[in-house]
Amino acid sequence: MLEAAVYGGAVLGGGGGGWIEDGLETGRLALEVGSPLLVTADEMNDDDLLATVALVGAPAAENQYVKPIHYVRALQLLEKTIGQPIKGIITNETGPERR
Repeated sequence: MLEAAVYGGAVLGGGGGGWIEDGLETGRLALEVGSPLLVTADEMNDDDLLATVALVGAPAAENQYVKPIHYVRALQLLEKTIGQPIKGIITNETGPERR
């Protein structure tokens, strides 16, 4: 499903999301450290909290300063602040840039 999600985002995404290779690498890392699931909206409970996640700036820039652990930490801080677990994330845009 990882490849389907990355390539689907490359075709259907709004652009600005980085490179396909980076998406595959980040996805593989997520699978190494956890068990992420892709689900449809009807598989969620009415009271499940979703967060729309985005990077501000240029994540595809040559000199990146954001690492995958920063994404995780941001969600951990959000959960701590609101006192409720986040059950899912929605990206604001996906799609490949050309090198």
